[in-house]
Amino acid sequence: MMEDLADEQNIAMVVMSQVNDDTEKRQGVPSMRDVAGGRDLVKGAKLVIGIYRPSLYDKNADPDLGKLLILKNNGGETHASDGSRRVVDVRLALATHQMHDTE
Repeated sequence: MMEDLADEQNIAMVVMSQVNDDTEKRQGVPSMRDVAGGRDLVKGAKLVIGIYRPSLYDKNADPDLGKLLILKNNGGETHASDGSRRVVDVRLALATHQMHDTE
């Protein structure tokens, strides 16, 4: 339904969702099965990105560093050639709710 509306209006649509409690069992690393709202929401998505904050689970991690995990990408790959998940490191400005490239 949302995909049809986006196509009809020729717009990009950004939908945010919480993750379920199963994420905590894996030290907060999100996966596709954790998206609240389930299969229908994920099925229609062209791109799904999970946000991970290592400092919430590792006291030695930089609290200003976050990771964007590419969980689904209809236009490209989700894993690197070595099999590891595609990850984008970002600098978090938590006071202003912003993310910045780490480079």
